[in-house]
Amino acid sequence: ECDAGRYAPEMGATFCLTAESGYAVGETGASEQTACPAGRFSVGAATKCASCPGGEYQPLSNQSSCLPAEPGTFVETEGASETKECEAGTFAAGSQSVKCSDCEQGRYAPDTGLATCELASAGHYVAHAGASFQSACDEGTFAAGVGSSTCSPCLRGTYADEDAATTCTLADPGWYVLRQKASSQRQCPTGRFSGSGARYCTLCAEGTTAEEPGSASCQAADAAFKAPRNGMYSFELTANLVMDGLVGNTSNDELEVAISTVFEENPSEFLNMGNVRVLDASHDENRRLEPCVDSTSWHELGDIRRDCTWVSEVA
Repeated sequence: ECDAGRYAPEMGATFCLTAESGYAVGETGASEQTACPAGRFSVGAATKCASCPGGEYQPLSNQSSCLPAEPGTFVETEGASETKECEAGTFAAGSQSVKCSDCEQGRYAPDTGLATCELASAGHYVAHAGASFQSACDEGTFAAGVGSSTCSPCLRGTYADEDAATTCTLADPGWYVLRQKASSQRQCPTGRFSGSGARYCTLCAEGTTAEEPGSASCQAADAAFKAPRNGMYSFELTANLVMDGLVGNTSNDELEVAISTVFEENPSEFLNMGNVRVLDASHDENRRLEPCVDSTSWHELGDIRRDCTWVSEVA
């Protein structure tokens, strides 16, 4: 009688045959060998077929070994007859993977079955692990290189007016960008000027003027020139002011100039800013003024009459 792992195919045989690789004989006295099914394998004289381990598979029967999962695929369980592709957002770099890994921040996998993740393109970012797509940087932000997980804000004096920017543009001469993360530049008002990359516009010196908005320099004024009304105002901060990344008080000259630039262009922005007071330099320094709702004339601070019919435009 043949032992397990051996068999005699004919009656009256005087010797037993050894089970071939890819087959098994599990009982004594067998007259035939049994082929290993898909997902299993054996070497010679096997009494049973072994399951393919995790990371390997075998799609055919009567095989003597298993195949490694290819890059971009995985085999999670034993005895597998096929592989599975990594999902979008994941990858398997090597062979024999039992699972796929998430793409790191700054990388993404747009398709299934990938062995590597793609770097986010310049002007784009990937904020979270396991992403299947990249996102374009918003206006006012940029990503200079590849593989970014965030976009950087444009600094003051620069702007980005389109999505997917790889750099920020310097403000043109005669223009300025006060705020970080800006998507546009603003033109200097009359009486002020700026160079390239300006964060605010500078008031023309006494005896000079910039008659047109958007001036890159000031010109000598003629004898009949009278300073524009807005140039006669200064600003007092009654408390620490936080404004677009700037924190300041009355000693912060840069903040004072920045505030005055915005004020002259659009006084209504200060109607609800309780910690900024406007001082009229042509009157007593203790007289507090603030803009009216029509943004063309003024009234004393605290006066509830906001139609401003009681006071003419300050000369």
